[in-house]
Amino acid sequence: MTVGLTSGLQCSLPLTQSDMADMLGLSLVHTNRSMAILRAAGMITLKSYHLTIVDFDRLRKTANFNSAYLHLPHANLQFAAATEAPPPDEGLAA
Repeated sequence: MTVGLTSGLQCSLPLTQSDMADMLGLSLVHTNRSMAILRAAGMITLKSYHLTIVDFDRLRKTANFNSAYLHLPHANLQFAAATEAPPPDEGLAA
């Protein structure tokens, strides 16, 4: 995915679980189980190649996601203002 190709917390995801497993270097069984866990926990829905992140905060915490590595201003991230505070500047080289 790329910045700008989403609508809020939804996007097209034209990949099969087999495609995802291959790209991530995981087994199809592991990918299937991981997706099932995310669905059952109410964090995502994936229907007809359309991904919706239902509980971004919980998904972010589960995945230990930190948008700072993207090196993008938070204004460019559509979900930033509603779902996360800007990361602290501590520890970043000037």
